[in-house]
Amino acid sequence: MSRFIVRPGTDYEAVGDQTWRRSAACGGDDLALFYGPDGERAADRETREARAIDRCWSCPVRTECLEDALIPANTKQYGVRGGMTAEERIVVRRNRMRRAKAQLGRAA
Repeated sequence: MSRFIVRPGTDYEAVGDQTWRRSAACGGDDLALFYGPDGERAADRETREARAIDRCWSCPVRTECLEDALIPANTKQYGVRGGMTAEERIVVRRNRMRRAKAQLGRAA
């Protein structure tokens, strides 16, 4: 069984089917690998995140995990998900929003 935590109050209709979580490679892992402690030193965080990202890349549902982390209902999540840090996911979300706005501008 996966130990992923879904935030309380998550809108499951917006999030969609979560059965993919059962196949996550991290299902039995210590969540501290993916979600570091408050006040973690930068060097320790970088080391931990690199290990977490390596773990994600071996996961059969990495794409599903990343897409789940990128949907608007999950924008406040932190930690490593789908092989990306929270900061990396912010960049991806911004780029997606810019592309969507550009496409809307062309369609008008």
